[in-house]
Amino acid sequence: MAEEQKLSVEVGQLKEETLEKLNLEGKSKVKERGKKISTEDIKSDTLPEAFTEDNLILPIFDLLNLEAKREKRFQWGDKKRAVDYELENENGDQFLLEAKKINSNLTSNRSGAAVEQIKQVFQLSEVKQSYEFGIATDGLTWIIINKDGEEVDQLNLEKDIFRLQELLKGERKPVSERKQEEITDKFYNWYDALLHGGKYKDRNDETKHIAEEDAFVNNIYSARDEDKPEIAQTIANRLIFIKFLQSKGIIQDDVLAELAELDESNLNQKMKELFFQVMNTPEEERVNISENFEDIQYLNGSLFKRNDAEERNVGYQVKYDILHRFVEFLDRFAFVNEESLEEKEAIDPRILGYIFERAMTDAERKSTGAYYTPRAVTQYIAEETVYPTVLEKANNLLKEEKGYKDEELYDSVDEMIRKCRSLWDIRQKILVEDFRVVDPACGSGAFLLAVANILWDIHKRIGEQLGDSEADNDAWLKKLILRHNIYGVDINHNATEIARLRLWLWLVDSFDRNNLEALPNIDYKIVSGNSLTGFADITQMKQEGELSGQNNLAKWEDENIPELFKQKNEKTTRYEEITGDEADEVKQEIEKLDDRINDLLNDYYITWVKSDGVALSQDEIRELDVFHWGAEFSRVFDPAKEPEERGFDVIVGNPPYIRIQELKQTQEKLVELLGELDEYETPYYNYDIALPFVERSQDLMNNSGKLGFIMTSKWLKTRYGGKLRSKLVEEQSVLELVDFTDQQVFKGVNTYTLLLFLNKKENEIIDYAEINEIGNGLRDKLSKVGTYVENEQMKSYESKYTTLDENSWAFATKEEGNLLEKLSDSKTLDDVTEKIFVGIQTSRDPVYILDVKERKEDTLICESKASEKEFEIEKGVCNPIFKGRDFKKWTNKRNEKVVLFPYNIVEQNGEKDDELITPGEFSMQYPLAWQYLNEYKDELEARESGRMEGEDEWYGYVYQKNHIRFDEKKLMTPVLANSSRFSIDYRGNSMFVGGGNGGGYGVSVKDEYSQELIAVLLNSRLLEWVVQKTSSQFKGNSFSYGKQYIEGLPINTGRHTEQLETLTEDIVELIEESREQNEEEITILENVIDFLVYEMYFDGKFDNNLLEAVEEALSDVSEPKEKSRKIRDSSDIEETVTDMKEDEWIEIVDSNKLREKTW
Repeated sequence: MAEEQKLSVEVGQLKEETLEKLNLEGKSKVKERGKKISTEDIKSDTLPEAFTEDNLILPIFDLLNLEAKREKRFQWGDKKRAVDYELENENGDQFLLEAKKINSNLTSNRSGAAVEQIKQVFQLSEVKQSYEFGIATDGLTWIIINKDGEEVDQLNLEKDIFRLQELLKGERKPVSERKQEEITDKFYNWYDALLHGGKYKDRNDETKHIAEEDAFVNNIYSARDEDKPEIAQTIANRLIFIKFLQSKGIIQDDVLAELAELDESNLNQKMKELFFQVMNTPEEERVNISENFEDIQYLNGSLFKRNDAEERNVGYQVKYDILHRFVEFLDRFAFVNEESLEEKEAIDPRILGYIFERAMTDAERKSTGAYYTPRAVTQYIAEETVYPTVLEKANNLLKEEKGYKDEELYDSVDEMIRKCRSLWDIRQKILVEDFRVVDPACGSGAFLLAVANILWDIHKRIGEQLGDSEADNDAWLKKLILRHNIYGVDINHNATEIARLRLWLWLVDSFDRNNLEALPNIDYKIVSGNSLTGFADITQMKQEGELSGQNNLAKWEDENIPELFKQKNEKTTRYEEITGDEADEVKQEIEKLDDRINDLLNDYYITWVKSDGVALSQDEIRELDVFHWGAEFSRVFDPAKEPEERGFDVIVGNPPYIRIQELKQTQEKLVELLGELDEYETPYYNYDIALPFVERSQDLMNNSGKLGFIMTSKWLKTRYGGKLRSKLVEEQSVLELVDFTDQQVFKGVNTYTLLLFLNKKENEIIDYAEINEIGNGLRDKLSKVGTYVENEQMKSYESKYTTLDENSWAFATKEEGNLLEKLSDSKTLDDVTEKIFVGIQTSRDPVYILDVKERKEDTLICESKASEKEFEIEKGVCNPIFKGRDFKKWTNKRNEKVVLFPYNIVEQNGEKDDELITPGEFSMQYPLAWQYLNEYKDELEARESGRMEGEDEWYGYVYQKNHIRFDEKKLMTPVLANSSRFSIDYRGNSMFVGGGNGGGYGVSVKDEYSQELIAVLLNSRLLEWVVQKTSSQFKGNSFSYGKQYIEGLPINTGRHTEQLETLTEDIVELIEESREQNEEEITILENVIDFLVYEMYFDGKFDNNLLEAVEEALSDVSEPKEKSRKIRDSSDIEETVTDMKEDEWIEIVDSNKLREKTW
């Protein structure tokens, strides 16, 4: 057995032997990776730290031939710092390692954590000079820290032993994500400048510039202008691929340099000869090729076939200068690990995917909703879907075919590989014959590559356990995976081209000159099309029977559709294995079959959608790029299979983020289909296209399938997500959900995202995580999902379905769920209000909203944002107005903004109404304001696409909503806030803007309830917690206080009401005097209010009575400042509050509130 095969097996045995030395509780802790092991978990009388080192860490040193010296000390000023081990490999490279016991939190921010200890010593210059990198480990997880103190990798002992070996042998350098991004950005910016013109930094970090007329796109001639960008990018990608082959030694001569040395008359001829007659032609079919190309081996792959743009411009030419510059540019970077990293900056082959994603124009990105997904996310989603699905399918096979009992089944893929004696069957019957993965919006293939790497890991470790010689042939394993496991679809044809190239690069990376095979044809695995259209399962055509006079059952039999699919399956299988002219002939046969099948399906699809009220023509079928999954991937949806077996085992991806309003502008017919077809339940209101992607993907899964997406999180709590929430709750199909809250995962893009994992079974609980600060990095946070964690940076726990319904989802621990259930018994805010209403919408705020510069007796001197000029306006037509940051808690003092309000509020028959002031009355009563509005008449008439043009009411608001509500006492709140900021509008004339997240909402309270009582409840910590638990979170840790999130807030009344109302009035009085000078007194009153609210809502939970203690303390005082002092100094109040804080519900709600200034 090869050395590295032996290493994998020995590591597996080492872990198994370590587990056997633990009792059942200890084994459970290791498997769950949640709690540290303790002395009680170890069968022998050994401390956990010593147990970990003796049984895991020291044996790994021996396996990797590392010399270890115990406890290395360093002088740190007048103190000494120590790490557990100094390591040295056979080449003399040295490393530092800090060891902790199994399941320790290696990355916590405290000074004793292993990662922090390594980071500290690497601040010393002598350490940076002498050691390659540092390691923090608990034996099972190995975190690599580079010389700059950055965490660059987090490795699993079993899964990543070869990567760990490469690092410790010095075969691979640890490069941080930050450094990778810097190199990648430099490469891309240089690449983009060469293609289109612009600035870039050269190898010396000097800023250079390429003029647009000198760029690649504008140095192609004898070609149509509209085709030049595609030709330029295609040539550039081919040159990168050839450069990679040269770096690997697969092409031994530097053919790119030779091309660059040719004069312009010979350059284009030789370049096309290289592309088409050499790279695209098997050796035996080549004729009349140059001597220096004779040794280049044929690899297959469609990259070197003429694309459509080239077919339209066969005679295109590239100017010498730009090609020469491009070759020089490529020579500045290393493309594989074997090249010197000292002289060149290393580029991961996966850079091409990143180039595609960044090279998309803003318009393309907006229309397709595509964004670059960080590797930590693609890796995590792949791991969370592939490993569990392989394990489930393997356990089913062992149970059904090998007679395993439930207690004999395996808990992890690692355990299965170590122990199972039926690995050959698992590999052949599952991994090869019955495991299919798809990304329905694959972009440049990032998720597919992550999945492929995991499947490669499983294949390789199984092969090593079996002693299979093929396990040592990485290229053979990768080719097997590409042929049998990987599928992708994207609406962007360029994306699928790059995805194929990316997967070929992954395969070629395992080639050497003596181990070359033709690349597999994956044209029918990675395809372009509209994933949301067409039939998922073409047997619908048979099942529907007669429809609109068309007997589809007869057509099914007359055309013998199952036979057509059988022929296609046979031909596509053969096509994947052949090359050259033979492959071209088979492909033509497949295309003829596809045309016949798609003609049948398109005819039926037109009839089928018509029954749902959608008229669809053949031209629109082509424009939509309708994609029949069952036909395109006929092996996956083979009609001969049982229905529950058809479909994919794993679906992964990053579905597009496009709101329906934007989609209507570019794909109106698709919007109509999604809205009308009965097969889609989730499109609702102003939905995001990611939602129907989830629904379609569920239809594409087989019964054992799993889905993992990174997608927008807005649907969790917004109106448009209601149908999807309802569907998922009814099915109980959510396995896991990771909410990134306001943390930004996508670089340079302001989006709110989550990870969603589904299956087709009813799940009792959801593994939920909430990441509030990415902190140490995505990889670190994601590694903690599924373990119970609760700190400022993240929470991770199990949540039940009992707190989820079609309304806004609130994930909760068991205790939080019990609390929310208790609160749900109360009345709601909606029950005690006349209306919760949105602010005014002028449709031209810069004209109507004015900044007050000076106040006169009857007029105001105001500045208009529309012109940045000052105008004098009558007070009588102006009302104070508030935007987001203007709202203050409890009450709003006079604001220095006013809104020009051209309406009268009148009362007729006891009912209020708003009337637009007539032009005559306006010009008489408010001539200055009328003159001002007339200056902007053209601008105001143009609002909302000219809706007010030529109208007599051109100066009024386009949307006349809720005006009468502003003419009364009310509560007001900003839409977005970090904490509750409800205020009472005592004057009854304050306004606020509406629409978007910068405005506010008003609350008109019913007459039987006081404004003060409702305000005090809404501002309490208890209801603030409910909002933050159930509403949408935005950047800056702010939450939505929109109507849908506050109308269901629990409202309770009781004997505390009078005292709460009085305390509210006291706070308002202190604010009116001076909010800043009375801050301490206000805080004291707010604190006691919070606990009075707890007592009122949690009636009967507490032994002492806080209300009585407060009433007694305040019995002889009426002045607010004196009240606050009495509350602060009352030992009875302090003792009661201290007891209350120990209640589990109050601990949950009050955990982040600072009360030290009061008690």
